[in-house]
Amino acid sequence: MEKSAKILELHAGTAPPAPPSPDDRLEARRRRGREYYRKNRDRICTQQRERYRQMDKAAHAARIREYRRRNHEKVCAQRREYRARNREAFLERDRRYRAANREKVLACARQYWWANRDRLTALKRTYNAEHREQRLAYYAANRDRIREQQRLYREKNRAEILQKKRAYYLKNRESLLRKRREMPPEAREAARERWRRYYEKNRYTLCRKKLDEQCYRSIQDIRARCPERVQEYLSRYPFEQYARRQIERELAWRGISPAREVYMECYDAGMLAYLYSIHRCALMACGYTEYYIRKMIRILILCALVVSAEVGNLCRQNNLTEWRLDREDVPQIC
Repeated sequence: MEKSAKILELHAGTAPPAPPSPDDRLEARRRRGREYYRKNRDRICTQQRERYRQMDKAAHAARIREYRRRNHEKVCAQRREYRARNREAFLERDRRYRAANREKVLACARQYWWANRDRLTALKRTYNAEHREQRLAYYAANRDRIREQQRLYREKNRAEILQKKRAYYLKNRESLLRKRREMPPEAREAARERWRRYYEKNRYTLCRKKLDEQCYRSIQDIRARCPERVQEYLSRYPFEQYARRQIERELAWRGISPAREVYMECYDAGMLAYLYSIHRCALMACGYTEYYIRKMIRILILCALVVSAEVGNLCRQNNLTEWRLDREDVPQIC
């Protein structure tokens, strides 16, 4: 009795401690298990490896599959939670694996695509239709960054992209030509109209890129692939005989005299057209080189005129008046 009285006196005025909740007990148990595993990790791993060597692999795999089937939602939730906690580690592991097994990963991706092509295409169309507004808003907000990333990717992987395009065209040439021939007149005219509108909107950029990048890059690539044939075509079709007279005739027909500022730009474009035509015909080993030179001279002179007329286009768009000092109908001040 005296002992009980002393205990009551000690706890007088204080509430008895609440029993731990099931979650607290589970967390304490897990904490003890983690601590025990850290202390005995090597021994436990050795025991697990030895046990796994001795067990029946097929029966073990069957038990795991059955457990995952019966507890599908629980297993998926645990996986999602674990990946969310260790996201950076998973991403780094994926990057290393893809870099070390690039061809294997691409082959598996192609095999999976062709095995599930219809289903994946339907899912992609459905997703694009449901998220069209979000994708358009994201592209509008990040247009410059996306275009810069695409440009850098194309420059970095240009050879691989061209090789894939050639392989795809050679593999599907007949079907592509058949689709083009079978295209309804309305669809063909709509496609042409879209291209006309795009060209009118971006013709300065397209022509400048044609003159400054595409022609020179094509000439360098062809010269690296077949230099002997290029030299043969240059000697067979000299500039003085097949290009100079055609350039002067084209400039005279368009009323571009040597006194105008644009004359030298157009003449340089004609010389570039001659070199480009020679290299292209040498690559294709074709016999209509002379006609191809004439065609490309007309095209690149037009590009040079578009590039030189950019000042006039800007003036028309902003309601300004263009004045040039090299006009032939204005007397020059000496």
